Amino acid sequence: MDAFQIIVLVISTNLVVWSLVFVRLHRQAGQIIEETQRLGEDLVIPPVKANYQGWTKRFGIAKTMGRIALTNHRIIFKRPFGSDIIIPLKEIVEVSDTVHLGQLSHTFGKYLSIKLQDDTEVVFLVNDQARWIEQIKSRISVS
Repeated sequence: MDAFQIIVLVISTNLVVWSLVFVRLHRQAGQIIEETQRLGEDLVIPPVKANYQGWTKRFGIAKTMGRIALTNHRIIFKRPFGSDIIIPLKEIVEVSDTVHLGQLSHTFGKYLSIKLQDDTEVVFLVNDQARWIEQIKSRISVS
């Protein structure tokens, strides 16, 4: 096999894998909507693209893309592969745009940092982060 054939094989393989990932991500939005309807939950923010930035034992150590949605009871994040991240609103004690890494803190316009009762910090990168923070804050104060 010459270099050109290897390059074509690598590119073809990547196209197939990424196509499968994007098809799966597209289907996940529909799955979230169906699941919330079945459970009688209201979608506050419908499924949108997001990235999970994880370094917790509870939800895993990973960086992955997926779909995130906010209902009147929980945050749902579906990864393309692996288990879903479900965060009941009643477990959230703080939400902000700042990530805490030991003694260091970092603020970024797309961070959605969620602190839970057990001190777990879950971080997502989302568009329209101010809306997410506002909507979660308004619900955790009454949850």
